[in-house]
Amino acid sequence: MVLGLGVTGVMLPLLQSGAWAERRWWLAACGIALLAVFVRWERSVTLRERQPLVDLALFRERTYWVGTLVAGALYGGFTGIFIVVAQFLQQGLHYSPLKASLCTVLFTVGSAACGVVTGRLVHRIGRPLVVIGTAMTAAGLAVTALVVGASGPGDNMFLRMALPLFVAGCGAGFVIAANQTLALQGVLRRDGSTAAGVYQTGMKIGTSLGTALASSLYFSKLLATHGDFATAARAGLLGAAAVAAVAFVVALPGLTIPGRQDATPRVPVLEEAESVR
Repeated sequence: MVLGLGVTGVMLPLLQSGAWAERRWWLAACGIALLAVFVRWERSVTLRERQPLVDLALFRERTYWVGTLVAGALYGGFTGIFIVVAQFLQQGLHYSPLKASLCTVLFTVGSAACGVVTGRLVHRIGRPLVVIGTAMTAAGLAVTALVVGASGPGDNMFLRMALPLFVAGCGAGFVIAANQTLALQGVLRRDGSTAAGVYQTGMKIGTSLGTALASSLYFSKLLATHGDFATAARAGLLGAAAVAAVAFVVALPGLTIPGRQDATPRVPVLEEAESVR
């Protein structure tokens, strides 16, 4: 419950405006304080030799905490774009829901196709896939924002957004499969289910925060510009691109700069299982 309240406290300032505007940063401070309380509580549970909700010892492995942060930031970046683009196309350009959905379908196509390919290459290429993928996603979303901001009522948005959204989708496909594999490969087998659950939780938290941020930027700009849908959509998409860029900023040093753990030989999970037999 403390974790949920902490995330809510951080997320509400991104959504509220008007009468709540003066209190938004107080809410954020309260949310951060609750998250700190949650971490301290989990440590105390571990010290009492009980089973914690989140085993903080998992974050001693660099590839794991880097992978978890990358997943949260990446999902926070690209999930918000669908709400922003749908609002822009349907309200601003009066597209039908079907036509608006078709304008973003290439993102899904690129993500699915590259995800299948990446699943076969991750053990040969490894970490560069995550770094390249996060860069492609952030760049694709940024270009999409600029294209949308410069669009007009008579433009064919499917063609204008096709290439940058496809690039962003391919980048996401590179990251999704490869990042989870790299994040969990250094985790001991007995901790695998807990590590996967924490990874998924971080991803969902990032999704919630990123969607809230993109939507808030869109509607705030729409209100400030008195109905300029293109400018509002550009603001929301740039916010999404900035969140995706956080994934790149974390992945670049976290997965390329060698550390002590990288220099120490590790026993893969599969070999560990064989030795136990």
